Amino acid sequence: MAGPDCSPHGPRPWLIVLTLLGAFLTVRGYHCLDGDQAYRLPIMLHSETPALYRDDPFVRSFDEFNPHRGSFLVIGLPARAFGLPAGLGLLFVLTFLTSAIGIDRLARAVWPEAGPGVGLVAFALVLAALAGNIGTNHLFEPVLLDRQMAFALGWLALALVVESPGRGAWAGAVPLAGAALVHPTVGLQLALLIGSGWVVWMFVPKAGPIGRWQAIGALVLLALAVAPGLAVNLVHSGPLLEGTSLELFRRLSLELQGPQHMLPHLWRRPQWLAWACYPALGLVALASSARDRGPRALPPARVRLLVLLGLNLIGLGLAWYGIERLGHFRLTLFQPFRMATVCRGLCLVMLADHLKRLWERGGAVDRTRAALVLVGLAGDWMLVAVTLFEAVMTAADGLVQAGKVAGRGAIIARGIGWAILGLGVMYLSRHDTKSGHWPLLVVAASGLVGFGWLGNRQGMTFRIRTRVPLALPVLAPDVSRTGRASGTQDSRTGGGEGTPVLSLGTRPLAWTGARLARVAAVAWLVPVAAMTVQALPEGGSAKAAGWRASLVRRCRFGETPVDEVERLALWCRKHTPGDARFVGPPDPKTFRLWSRRCLAFNRAGSPYTARGLTDWAARFQDHVGFGGTVDDFVRAYLRDRHGLESGYDRKTGLELAELADRQGAGYVVARVDGSRRGPLELLHAEGAWGVYRRAKVPVAARASEEHARPPSR
Repeated sequence: MAGPDCSPHGPRPWLIVLTLLGAFLTVRGYHCLDGDQAYRLPIMLHSETPALYRDDPFVRSFDEFNPHRGSFLVIGLPARAFGLPAGLGLLFVLTFLTSAIGIDRLARAVWPEAGPGVGLVAFALVLAALAGNIGTNHLFEPVLLDRQMAFALGWLALALVVESPGRGAWAGAVPLAGAALVHPTVGLQLALLIGSGWVVWMFVPKAGPIGRWQAIGALVLLALAVAPGLAVNLVHSGPLLEGTSLELFRRLSLELQGPQHMLPHLWRRPQWLAWACYPALGLVALASSARDRGPRALPPARVRLLVLLGLNLIGLGLAWYGIERLGHFRLTLFQPFRMATVCRGLCLVMLADHLKRLWERGGAVDRTRAALVLVGLAGDWMLVAVTLFEAVMTAADGLVQAGKVAGRGAIIARGIGWAILGLGVMYLSRHDTKSGHWPLLVVAASGLVGFGWLGNRQGMTFRIRTRVPLALPVLAPDVSRTGRASGTQDSRTGGGEGTPVLSLGTRPLAWTGARLARVAAVAWLVPVAAMTVQALPEGGSAKAAGWRASLVRRCRFGETPVDEVERLALWCRKHTPGDARFVGPPDPKTFRLWSRRCLAFNRAGSPYTARGLTDWAARFQDHVGFGGTVDDFVRAYLRDRHGLESGYDRKTGLELAELADRQGAGYVVARVDGSRRGPLELLHAEGAWGVYRRAKVPVAARASEEHARPPSR
């Protein structure tokens, strides 16, 4: 945020990016073999080893239609060379670097007058942004995902095109082709955004001299760039809608499979308000720049970015209308609100210059404002409060600079901003479940005090009376706050005529390479400690085991389990047959990947085809014991998902055994319960979870358990 010096005498850009990576891993962590990786990687493992997951209904459903082929090709290369965790880690670092290069180039092209540090400020904002994630896609996540790789390549393509349309038409097509390969939907959406930008740029003179044939050639290049990726991933998309009625497929895919990604009316109001803060902050940055730099012509790159941002907002508005008002099924499946993530990134690029200038002013209030915006990006209500505060403070600065208010009026104008922040903190303390008022209070208090103290230190001067001529360049001080330089006469010191006075001002704190190296070392303490403990064997005291578990949960780089389900899955990998099939609870994602065994059902592991999705929904109902219609099941899921899924835990041993029989499974994963006797034989337990083997039970024992079953409510 401090606008680091990227000159030859300042810290190297690679050291700054290394520091940002360490800080990101410390604050956000790194989660290998978790999240969306947990249910997608088994598909890749089966494609490499067909005997693995040979009888898994979810994995085999992708034999018909698999839109992840391109990403599996990319992940498979380093995974086969270095192992799966190391390959994922290598690609994560490359994705981080690609995002850094793309955002940095884009910001420097848009703000050429801001200096090279503005790009790194923009990238720091992108890493910090968690608020306003409508569509549930973050700008950068602590896990390697195909969409994250596509977004990284997309930032690079956008930077090349915005920076220089002529050269970018060719150079930007290469990363865009990569984006379409690893994620066809994101790649196509980025191509549509850039293509529409080319069309509009022709009619905007300030966007640069862009001719008709140049735009047509660029559109042809875009089409050629995304075509191979679409062909690789969507080659067998014919069976997508086959196997069930269109209405049932619509209900299952839009309301049961992933409604949080597709349906805007399900997103919370704080998410919408926080997302709207990004364009608002972009407008604040534009107004602030126009005020401080005067009415000069906008650089063509900034005009091109503003056109793209406007087209993005228009496209999102049309997508909302098509989904919520027209109910367009194919448009909803296209998930156009992934581009809301791109919109947030473009707005942060616009904001970077404003925050950099606030920081460089050096005042305690200005630097605190910049720090508050950075911290506010971490939460929805936090960002709403900080955006209102910063908008009012920027308006107050404009009124003061224009001479419309002064003295007491300036104090009142800025006091309104602080009052709004105070009201926001009060609201957060009562309504924000994440307690966002504490970060804002801490940053505001520590910023005003800490930055004020640093500013006073830099303004202190020490005067020494001397009769020696002061011609030593080493002692040449800076001009103090009073405007007097050293080596001049000061009557207040009592020195006579011709007696020079030496004013030694405190040296301003600058980001030198050595200082940044020390900060980088601190930023990497947690990730390095996590790598170290994962390389060491388990053991030691309970306190040491607790520290080890905390570090691994924060940054997991290898195949080290962090919960009971993962440890149980590793046991099953070693002690059950390779063709074993399991039934388990609906919620945990990681059992299939960590056990390398077939799993009859998992809620997160849902197919894409109509046929596979219908089978998945039937297994879902069977696992939780829901006997109503599909419509009733969907309504129950949207009303209380966790209560519905708890039906699996309420099953008796006999019911779990019968479920295993219906699902063709010989093993059951469930919470350890001593009442589950007869049909199930406990093989191994890890904490509250155990793995049972289906056993043959005499009829008398089955009748006895049925008699002991508590009455249903």
